[in-house]
Amino acid sequence: MIRLISDTSSNENQAPDLGEVVRKVFEPDGILQKTLDFEFRGEQAEMAKRVEDCLAQGEHLLFEAGTGVGKSLAYLVPAILHARMRKRPCVVATNTISLQEQLLEKDIPALRKILAGIPGFEEWADFECALLVGRANYLCANRLHRARSGQTELFEAGQREELERIFEWINENPVEGIRQEMSPLPKAGVWDLVNADSSLCSSKRCSPQSCCYRKARARVESADLVVVNHSLLFSLMGAGYGPSDEEGGVMFADDFVIFDEAHEIPEVAGDHLGLSMSSWAMETSLRRLYNPRQGKGLLKKLGRPKDLEAVEDASLAVDDFFQHLHVRILGEQSRIRLLEKGVFPMEVLPPLSRVVRS
Repeated sequence: MIRLISDTSSNENQAPDLGEVVRKVFEPDGILQKTLDFEFRGEQAEMAKRVEDCLAQGEHLLFEAGTGVGKSLAYLVPAILHARMRKRPCVVATNTISLQEQLLEKDIPALRKILAGIPGFEEWADFECALLVGRANYLCANRLHRARSGQTELFEAGQREELERIFEWINENPVEGIRQEMSPLPKAGVWDLVNADSSLCSSKRCSPQSCCYRKARARVESADLVVVNHSLLFSLMGAGYGPSDEEGGVMFADDFVIFDEAHEIPEVAGDHLGLSMSSWAMETSLRRLYNPRQGKGLLKKLGRPKDLEAVEDASLAVDDFFQHLHVRILGEQSRIRLLEKGVFPMEVLPPLSRVVRS
């Protein structure tokens, strides 16, 4: 699935025909076969054509293809051509780490070879690519220095050894400075004290020269191609990260996004952009306020009699609400998609509102 904003580039009549370039890459005995010795795949060529058409026309695209088609190159080739030609960042979002690794270690190096084999596009083989993962995965050199300075007081012997292993690893200049590059992975208890997921790792305290997270953010801001995972992308969207409505785009101004493994999007997006509730969570919260069976709760001493009554009424309403969902809507199923409005009994809202006002 690709989201694209209308093209604003000028001198379109003088621009090369990217559709023709894509055709020459994927045609029989084309550039792909000559540079990488890959076999011709008709479905791959068709997918690449559809992706290029979509990018050129500013449309959305859903494409399903089987294993072994070569989907990654089919979208990467037209995507990087449009990203470079129109100076618009391309974001590729995957659901799994294994696919991210495949893109970074196999497909993107292959993409550079393909570009180097296209007459007139050789310089584009040096396009900038950046990986962005959750900030807790990055090492913060500032926090590492602080931890090593006070390690005698703060760490046990085994933790101090792990701290020194992390220090030796970062001095070997890993590519990204993320925990996944360490083998074996760092111990969670120690890594939590030196990663970038802390208020101690901030733009005021850390610089791109020393902090792996700040360095990654700097690379991302100037990259032609950014690789992220679904979870991080929707997490950033849910937190309000991204361009203004006037600028357009998803993560960056005037960008376009390609979702690989798009069948996983509904669940991941729902986790980050949606709201969830359960009978257990609501009943537990109400019992903390007041448990009529035990005669205990926060409102027992602090509340008024009508507040306790409001909690009891809300508990009954919540029970009726979830019974209705189970019997009338879910039935024998554990999950169901609801498209129409008005299917939920709203009688639960007034009792809960009275509790909120208590």
